Amino acid sequence: NWIMSNSSTNQGGGGVSVFAGSSDYQILKNRIAGNLSIWNGGGICHYGLSDNGLVSGNKILMNEVFFGAQVGGDGGGIYLSALAGPVGGLTDGAGSVAIVGNLIQGNLAGSGAGGGIRADAYNGTDTQAAPQGSWYHLQILSNMIVNNVAAMYGSGVSLKEVARVSMLHNTVSRNDTTSTARAAFPVGSPQSVP
Repeated sequence: NWIMSNSSTNQGGGGVSVFAGSSDYQILKNRIAGNLSIWNGGGICHYGLSDNGLVSGNKILMNEVFFGAQVGGDGGGIYLSALAGPVGGLTDGAGSVAIVGNLIQGNLAGSGAGGGIRADAYNGTDTQAAPQGSWYHLQILSNMIVNNVAAMYGSGVSLKEVARVSMLHNTVSRNDTTSTARAAFPVGSPQSVP
């Protein structure tokens, strides 16, 4: 499939949205390009608990996420996150996902983190209920993650609250962080923090 020039104005991804309960999904051999989200996930957004997902053999190119409020829009190419949990408590997690053999290039997180890939609140209650070997596992394997931009940090890959990850045999090169997101500026300072 060619998934191009789409947009989302809510919590979905600009190109592809995977919401809770979509276990065993496969996103294979697509061209996902030139999509826009004003929330998270310019190209692909995995939001909520969906176990055993596979994103493989795709070209994820020139997607953009830009959320202009105080929190930044994250994951220009791919965004993965659990649903919000109770205040001060753990989420249910996002489920195990493998991101394998993709070209993730030229994506922009215009006001947040993770130009290429952003995972946030990925693990949760699974870390309490089971031994470490059965926690939800994020695998980032054999991808080309190049020429992506983030306004905050993690221009290639940004991981937060990911307790079990394997990142192997990737090329992560020539990604840039601009430090131009609102959160990069200390209160009252005209200079951002690199």
